[in-house]
Amino acid sequence: MAALARAKDLRIYVGGKIIVKGLDLVVKSGSMHLIVGRVGSGKSLVLKSLAGVAQLYGGIEIRGLLEVTGSSPLEAMERGEVVYVPHDPTSMLSVRSLVAAGSLRREMMAASEALMECLKIAERSRARLVLVEELSSYLDERQLPKAMEALRRIASRGGAVVIADHSEHPLAKYVDSVTYIDGGVEISKVVVAEPRRSGAASIRSLAVSYGSRIVDLSELDLDVGPGDVVGVAAPNARGKTTLVRALIGSAKVVRGTARLKGSVYVVPQIPPRLFAYPSIELEAKALSVDARALGEPWRSIAYRNPYTLSLGESRALMMQLALASPRKWLLVVDELALGLDDDVAKLFCEAIEDAASLGKSAIVTGKSRSDLRWLRSAEIVELS
Repeated sequence: MAALARAKDLRIYVGGKIIVKGLDLVVKSGSMHLIVGRVGSGKSLVLKSLAGVAQLYGGIEIRGLLEVTGSSPLEAMERGEVVYVPHDPTSMLSVRSLVAAGSLRREMMAASEALMECLKIAERSRARLVLVEELSSYLDERQLPKAMEALRRIASRGGAVVIADHSEHPLAKYVDSVTYIDGGVEISKVVVAEPRRSGAASIRSLAVSYGSRIVDLSELDLDVGPGDVVGVAAPNARGKTTLVRALIGSAKVVRGTARLKGSVYVVPQIPPRLFAYPSIELEAKALSVDARALGEPWRSIAYRNPYTLSLGESRALMMQLALASPRKWLLVVDELALGLDDDVAKLFCEAIEDAASLGKSAIVTGKSRSDLRWLRSAEIVELS
């Protein structure tokens, strides 16, 4: 079969530093391919380059051979031959596409719902190459087989699919070939600061409204005080993100209460939405954190715009800033494992519990108990 995408000795530089080193890749029509790498290895950069998106970023340089459908990625993108589902799947959804699909408004969607909608759009398109980031992070065990069936249908009609993910499991059984990218972010330590005050949250008999849709969280009865860490485990679409939105006042509570005391810092599923400054150093300064006092890699890349980070890197950065800030008393992490490999997820779980010993509080959600398994001393609540 003909190659729909090809890379030879591909090198990608960000801010003059090489991230992807000499990658060779052949993606044939009719196939599904998986690229696996740790947080910061450059797998997202490879997908962005295949999509013709990275070429539009300032500070990114691409060297070596890179072809899509026999031409440059930019030309293939302009012909409508490529669909790219980024690590923020909601950014792909237009109002027109959502109305046509009869879906909820974009801002009300959980990331998993947005991703499934994006795959429907990709299947209806005439694109020959479909690129998807962090599939296993967003989808639970019920959704993943359906997503892979949709992607296989795209490949079966003569197209091709490339998935970039931090984990080979559970995707390897669905794909035809796998490429491993070496390297990645080595987080030397997580800096933890003692909070200036204590924070707390209380959730009682909660129900939240999205228009005519009611999300019932009445089984959740929680008090989170100074030094407490609570994990909430539930499948997708069961209300974890709704709980986070209710706590910060961005969802309409129609029954019960969700009360917050003190300052809160939320690490959402799509963190780039919350970056406010053009560099990591300025982002840290706004939270009373000296970027030079942080461990690696943040100290070395403090000049970088946080919007150039991958999903896993940006989530790790947000957690590090929240834990290092004396101003942030309650940390809320929506989908802890999203975009993070096991080593990084474990490191931050340990840091969250270290912060709890200093008086900080945390609410952490996951798709299952397995996602929260490194929270050794936390109370874990499962939603049915």
